[in-house]
Amino acid sequence: MLAYSVERKSQYTAAIERDATPWAVANTDVMDAEAPFLILDVRRAGAFQAAPDLIAQATWQDPERLEDWAVSLPRSRPVEV
Repeated sequence: MLAYSVERKSQYTAAIERDATPWAVANTDVMDAEAPFLILDVRRAGAFQAAPDLIAQATWQDPERLEDWAVSLPRSRPVEV
């Protein structure tokens, strides 16, 4: 049982670290009108409204309405969330 708990905690810790690792793209990639990807900001409405900053070139989509807007995403470009 102890070995399972340690392994489970290790998996949890690794997942948190991966999730907390910041990522970035070059400003030129984001600012390019023909960027190879679409950036979506899917923070919950309250968090989005309270945030002091916006994500450059991101389009906000309400995660509560995923089924409404997901069908309109372009299939020709990758989507970064």
